[in-house]
Amino acid sequence: MNVFTDDNNGADISRTELARKSIEEAGGAAMGADAQFASRSKSERARISEQRQRENMTALQILMLNTQYRERYEATAERLNTIQEDLDDALTENADTLERLRESAARSASGNLVFRTSTGDLVYADGSEPDASEIDIREREMDSISSWEEYQSARNRAAALSNIQSDILDPMHSQMNDQTAPPSMEDLDRFEEDLRRADQLIAQEAISEPAPLSTANRNEQLTQLSFIAEPPSF
Repeated sequence: MNVFTDDNNGADISRTELARKSIEEAGGAAMGADAQFASRSKSERARISEQRQRENMTALQILMLNTQYRERYEATAERLNTIQEDLDDALTENADTLERLRESAARSASGNLVFRTSTGDLVYADGSEPDASEIDIREREMDSISSWEEYQSARNRAAALSNIQSDILDPMHSQMNDQTAPPSMEDLDRFEEDLRRADQLIAQEAISEPAPLSTANRNEQLTQLSFIAEPPSF
């Protein structure tokens, strides 16, 4: 039989027409699926579309479809960003204070920083007293030397602020941005409490003038500082 003869009436057909029929037949299954989808009810089509969409969504995106969750998540994210900005400002301000105190400190003969205590003594950054041979400071220069108590307060403040970042905010940022294991509503409740605590801690670390230390109190603080390693030049 001639492959270019119509099976129904035996009439010859062109190669172009045969190709067209082949394309239509090949696409028939797909067009049938589309027609079947179109024939479904509006609600059924919406359900199928949502199901297909969910299959390509992350766990966080699925949770965000819930209006109550989305509003709570966005409020927590905004609060977290605000607290982060406050902490960044506090860290920057404290870093500036430390830099100013270091620049105003005296230098020993070996180049180590020397500070003045509230009792008028000269000490290294770690609180130990330098040998007289290491110091060549005139009386009129004493008042311009940085306060050791203020320097210790700034160091302690830096450690406290860093702990707020590492212990509270960093874990929260990580979970808020987790697409596969996002925070639950219970987690968001807990985050609210943690952010309130972080805000209070930042406020407590506001820079203020340190109270003068007596010699006894300075010796007690020296014992505490012995657990904090710091290069002599700091």
